[in-house]
Amino acid sequence: MKGFFRGKMWWAVLSGIASVSAWAGNAVVSTCDQAHLQTALIAANSPPGGTITFTCSGTITLTSNLSPYYVDNNVAMVVDGGNNIVLDGANTYAFWQVYGAGNLTLKRLTLQHAGVTGSPAHPIQSFGTLKLDTVTVKTNSPATSVIDAEGGDVTVVNSTFSGNTPTASVIFNMANLAVQGSTFSGNSISGGNGAAIRNDGGTVQITGSTFSGNTVGGSGQGGAISNESGGALYVSNSTFTTNSALDGGAIENNNTAPGTVAHVAHSTFTSNTAAYGAAIENFGGGTLNANYDTFTTNQSSNIGGAIWNEGGVVNANWSTFTGNTAATMGGAIECDNDSLYVDNSTFSGNKSNQGTSSFSNHGGAIFSGCYTVVSQSTFYNNAALNSEGGAIYMAGTQYAGIFNSTFASNQAQEGAAFSSTNTFGSGVQLSQSILSGNTHGHSCSGGPFASSGYNLADDTACGGDLSDVTDKPNVVLTMGALANNGGPTKTLLPATGNPAINYVPKAQCIYSTDQRGALRPTPAGGSCDSGAVEVGGIIDDIFKDGFELP
Repeated sequence: MKGFFRGKMWWAVLSGIASVSAWAGNAVVSTCDQAHLQTALIAANSPPGGTITFTCSGTITLTSNLSPYYVDNNVAMVVDGGNNIVLDGANTYAFWQVYGAGNLTLKRLTLQHAGVTGSPAHPIQSFGTLKLDTVTVKTNSPATSVIDAEGGDVTVVNSTFSGNTPTASVIFNMANLAVQGSTFSGNSISGGNGAAIRNDGGTVQITGSTFSGNTVGGSGQGGAISNESGGALYVSNSTFTTNSALDGGAIENNNTAPGTVAHVAHSTFTSNTAAYGAAIENFGGGTLNANYDTFTTNQSSNIGGAIWNEGGVVNANWSTFTGNTAATMGGAIECDNDSLYVDNSTFSGNKSNQGTSSFSNHGGAIFSGCYTVVSQSTFYNNAALNSEGGAIYMAGTQYAGIFNSTFASNQAQEGAAFSSTNTFGSGVQLSQSILSGNTHGHSCSGGPFASSGYNLADDTACGGDLSDVTDKPNVVLTMGALANNGGPTKTLLPATGNPAINYVPKAQCIYSTDQRGALRPTPAGGSCDSGAVEVGGIIDDIFKDGFELP
């Protein structure tokens, strides 16, 4: 009975502040101030927890940290603002900490002007389970990250992060973070890595989200996202626009611990800027898989107009690179160290040596000193302005090869299609490729090149480098326009009568499909086409999500 009366007295105290279900821990806040909110938090913070809703609307401005500021173990708490509540930290106070066995869901709520005084050490810190569902996180400027995910699972759904200026990333993740249908815009940090998200050894999965205008100042990296310390990053169906940093204008993948890998699929990068890797930087031995992506008008003030590989493995498959520029080398991709694999991709209108005049700024689409394989790809109207390698420039001492690719209307002072100073073995390997309409009559320069046969060129600039008996220099190679001929990327089809059609005997065909995914050889013929596409080939429409590729 004593416990019963104590409960009745507590109920009487609460009844004037919030309507509470004594059994479930649910609470309704009827007056929008900190005292009433805290009473509801006390009610919902005992196992098994409860849901807090509001019958009032407006801004609750904190005058101290919330008490309790934590979500206790074995408590599942929901705070549902109903799209009518703003929680304001007065640029001083924090919001919540979630214990390891705690669970906090924030719904239809705005969080703004958070700071840090005492505990917790971050506006939101989670060791347990945290979910943001249709939450706006804006104009927070703590001397830490805004959300610190130390462990457990964090889910962000249909939420917006805008105008935050913390000293660290908006979200710092060492946990399992899933972001769906959310927007990160106009967030900035003065230095460090990843203005929107920094993944420090955790796992991040991002789908259907937008990152725009996020900035890292100083010598920072990853204007929107930094993935490091053995972390795993998965991005799909997302857009990155006008993000900026010194390295990796949109994404930095930095192998500061073994195993760092970034998978980016079906995503678009537009007008991002950096000195090194305007869209993505891959650094220190990490692995970057860019599959079914589009890179457009990204701009580097130094190297790598879209991607810079400073060290590690880059796989670019089924992707489109259009109108990217670098002030020096690699209008679309620059690879300094390790490995670069480009397959089934299209490069058009990319430029190196943009705004400068140095003859050493090479590679309108690609500059590579790495182990490099380019296969079944199209290079159209790329330019190394006043320089070499209108489409590709190969350097270094590692293996390099170009297979079943098409080069048309590329421009450079020397080597309008490709140029090389690569010294590996007998030179850059060339096989079953087309060189058509590249400017100045200089399709190739430098070298040496090692032909494996069935290459065709409409000039003699490659000279003795196209020395296989099956090579055909100085022939007419009429091509169609760059167009959607099926598959995920635009391509150039050889026109009727082009000698590249059915030129490669079936036994010598390197690939069973072309750039578009069309079968090689055509069912009606016993031979394959040179170049990136198979005229008349039937496209195999098996769905690929982009993550199964290497």
